[in-house]
Amino acid sequence: MADGPPTSALDQTAAAFIADVRMQADDHHLVPASMVYPLLGAVEAVLKPHQPGRVTIFGHLCKLHKAHRDFSITAREADDVRACPDCTATVYASCAGCGPQVSVNACRAREAIARELTKGGTP
Repeated sequence: MADGPPTSALDQTAAAFIADVRMQADDHHLVPASMVYPLLGAVEAVLKPHQPGRVTIFGHLCKLHKAHRDFSITAREADDVRACPDCTATVYASCAGCGPQVSVNACRAREAIARELTKGGTP
């Protein structure tokens, strides 16, 4: 996973799942840890590039917020643009792995992993 605390429900779900599987492998020896750790490492490696990236802005910005298009903005500044009645722009955090055209919430890799992790053990 990325350095620092989990930043989304997916990150929290994946981190909790991976920690639980590691604990089960270490404590209960249901599956040898030598088989589990490479699989967990692969999941972490797939998720690593698909973390929240730059805030992306598409659409019209008012005069007050116009400069936000030209540099990276903070989450608070993004919220200000979303709340502004004169801005009609779409503002979202992009997926660092997929690029600025893909919202981190629409990342296919993150969605696929989240879907599998939340199946609750059903094949």
